[in-house]
Order: sequence, then C-alpha cells, then structure tokens
Amino acid sequence: MGKNRFVPSLLVSLAWLALLPAGAAAQSAFSGTVTDSSGAVLPGVTVEAGSPALIEGSRSAVTDGQGRYTIVQLRPGIYKLTFTLVGFTTVVREGVELPSDFTMTINGQLSVGALQESVTVSGQAPIVDVQSSQKTDVISRALLDALPTPRNTQSFGYLAQGVRLSKPDVGGQQMMEQVNMRVHGASELHTTMQIDGMLFTPAFNDGAIQNYLNQAAFQEIAFTTSSQLAEVSAGGVRVNHIPRDGGNVFSGAMYFGTTEKGWQADNLTPALRAKGLTLPTGVEHIRDYNPAFGGPVIRNKLWFFSSFRYMSVNERVANSYMPDGSPAVVDQYILIPLVRLTGQITPKNKLSVFLDRPLKYKGHEFTYGIEPSRASRRRNPGEANYHNAAVKWTSVVTNRVLLEAGYSEVVERLHTGYQPDVFKTTTGWPRPANIHLYGPLTPGANIDPWFVDIAHWDLLTLQRTVAAVNYSGTLPDRRVPMAALSYVTGTHAFKVG
Repeated sequence: MGKNRFVPSLLVSLAWLALLPAGAAAQSAFSGTVTDSSGAVLPGVTVEAGSPALIEGSRSAVTDGQGRYTIVQLRPGIYKLTFTLVGFTTVVREGVELPSDFTMTINGQLSVGALQESVTVSGQAPIVDVQSSQKTDVISRALLDALPTPRNTQSFGYLAQGVRLSKPDVGGQQMMEQVNMRVHGASELHTTMQIDGMLFTPAFNDGAIQNYLNQAAFQEIAFTTSSQLAEVSAGGVRVNHIPRDGGNVFSGAMYFGTTEKGWQADNLTPALRAKGLTLPTGVEHIRDYNPAFGGPVIRNKLWFFSSFRYMSVNERVANSYMPDGSPAVVDQYILIPLVRLTGQITPKNKLSVFLDRPLKYKGHEFTYGIEPSRASRRRNPGEANYHNAAVKWTSVVTNRVLLEAGYSEVVERLHTGYQPDVFKTTTGWPRPANIHLYGPLTPGANIDPWFVDIAHWDLLTLQRTVAAVNYSGTLPDRRVPMAALSYVTGTHAFKVG
C-alpha cells in the first residue's frame, strides 16, 4: 500500500515542480526579457551578472528563442548586469542591489550599433518579485545590528509581517532560552530553519527548541510566511540565513551591546511588599560581544570568514537568596566560535564548509521555589555538545543545468547535573529496599545516607531543597544529506532532489 501511494505522490510533486516560475526554486536570481528598439525579442543575447559577492566574479546566461533569460543561485549583493550581442550596442545596468530569496526582473533593450559602443543605464531596481507568490521579508545585517533587538534568530521574527512570538523578549532577556515563532495559526513545530538553503531545523522537542547561532555570520535573514516551495514540508515560517563568505578584501566588524543592573527600574511596590515580596525578578546584566573578520586566503579562489560571540544574561529570581543572604543569580553565558571557508574549485564548481560550536554554561539554573545553592541545576559545556556544521557543493553544469549536493548537521546534546561543590559524585546512593526513618530529619545513624542527598520538597514552604530536580541529558542529533538538480529555461524551472 505504501508503494502504491509513493508513485502518484512523486509524480504529483514532479509535475508541480515543473510548473515553477523561473528562478522560484533558487536562492536569488535575475530574470527578464531582452528586445531590440522595435520591441522584437532578441535570442542569443549574453547577459552577465557580476558582483564582489560572487567568488567567481560573475555568472552569465544566454536568452532563449523568446528573448528570456534567467541567472539563478546568486548571492545577495550589489550587481552589474551587462547585455551583449554582436551587431548591437552593449547595455550596462550598474548598482543593482539583489536581496535574498528574491527573483528580480531586469529587462534589456538593445539598439543596433558598433561593437565598441556601450550604454550605461541607471534606475531604481524593482522591489516586487513578480516571478513568485511567496511573501518574504528580508532583514539586512545593518538593520539587525541597528535595532535594539536581542540578536537571536527567533526574536528577529517579530520584524516579519504576520509572525508572532510565544513570549516577549524585552531587551534581550530571553537570549539564553529561546522564544518560538508562529504564523497563520501554525505552531512553532512548523518552523523551518535553513542556512544557505540547507535544512537546520533541529530534532530537539520536534524542532521547537532551536540551536544557538553566531549572528555575525549572516549578512541577511529571509523570513518566508506563505507559498512555501516543495522543499519545505511544514506550513509555518521559513527562516533562511544567508551566510557571509569573506571576500577579496580583508575586513572586520565588531558588535558590542550591554545592559547593566543599574539601568533597570525597580517595580517593587508597597503592595507587593505587603504580600511578602522582598526581591523582585530582575536582570543583573545582558551582554553581547560579537567580533568578526574575513578575507581572502587565495584571491578569487579561497575565502574565509571567522567570528566569535559571547553572550550572557544573568538574572535574579523573585525572593531567592543564597545562604549568606545575598540575592541568588542565575549565572549563565554562551561562547560561539565560528569559521567558514568558501572555495572556487573550478570556474563552475564551488565548495563551502562551516562549523558553529556553541558552548553553554549555567552555574545555577533555578526558578522560584528552588533553593539556589544546593538544589539548582548546573550545565557544564564540557559535558554537552552543541554544534551546527555543513558542507555544500554547487556546480553550474551549463547555463541551464545546476547541480547541488550537501550535508548538514545539527546537534543539541543538553546535559544538566548537580552542583559539584555539594555533590562530589553524580553516581548517587543505591536506593534501599525500604525507607528507614526513626528520628528527626537530620543526618544520623538511623537515616539511610541516600535520603540525605535526594531532592526534598517542602509542602509548607513550597520549596525544593538539597538536590537538583534531575540529572539528565538529551541526544537530539539531526543529520541531513541533500542533492538537487535544477533545469532552468527562460520561463520555467524544473527541480528534483
């Protein structure tokens, strides 16, 4: 029965893909029609798109019998388009800014002229993608750094139309724990995360808990909220991160953001004091330091991009104190080193690889009702493994055929344990056949030693003491190989993978 269902499903999918507009399945593209001065279409015109964003420098296509052309799989950036045909004046369109996940229509008109004649055309680039019905909001790096956002992918979602967050992230207080994105009634389980078009939706909690990313690594983030392509199996928001590749010029950037304890107002009112609140929830500090540097290893052949991110959000918990009477703090930070290499193996073959390795630390993880010095949990980066990694090969076989293959890996091996200063070993005591309690609840000869170290829940004070809630870990690894073959005509594209 499964086999009988598979065949018609495959045929329907391939038929749907064959009807895609040209460039719809590409990351970004130029498309258009070239005519002469009388309006007649011109086949055989060479259209070249050149940009510093392309490691090969430029990419070209030739118009078909209807005068149409499409140049696919382009990086976002500033482009120069050149239209050439023997016997006609060369037309140049400069300063065209191409965003992510966008098919830009640029038409050309050539007039009869000498070979050495060239006409430079200037004008505003179109901002409406007439080749696709997708609703995509592209957020640039400059905008992401300029706005007072937490610089987390999930929290960036509120910049896209129609996207709602599971809870507010005021000033970055949720940087250490993610919020979720929802759109058109679809829950966070339907969110699709991509980096350079490759799947990076994690397996943790069915994809609801995303991995941490070094935000300096991306030049743009595209949020698509409708008319998803066949490669996207879910109906929620698709988030595609467009990575930085480096370049032929050495360059760097530095982001510095901080919020200190003294910058926060105190909302502890007399009414709250009367109800027994002595210490309100608050932020000790919020810090985000994110330097980045990139450039050529071999000009026009091999580029590198590297970055390091440190982010920390230390929080106070309501009415939580250490044994010495000082306010208890959830102390935590994440370190994210990243490196990316992009190589042009041949003029038509490109290879890229990257590794993003978050190291997460929580000294005391607790909420209201948990005694912080002994019962809080601890996360040690040496006992956990978070990382994102990928390798991608792109081959422009011909002006019409594009071949892609790659492998992506998302690992979120979370580990939580006891406080090491309190519990020297995590093996614990063997549980006895029965509980022996003959006297008061104090360590003594008449109390089994295991009872001294397990978690205690006080029904009167509603507080957990002695030990952590649990000693646990997760192994939600996700590994995704991919391959795709695209055939692009002047009017349509066929893609299978």
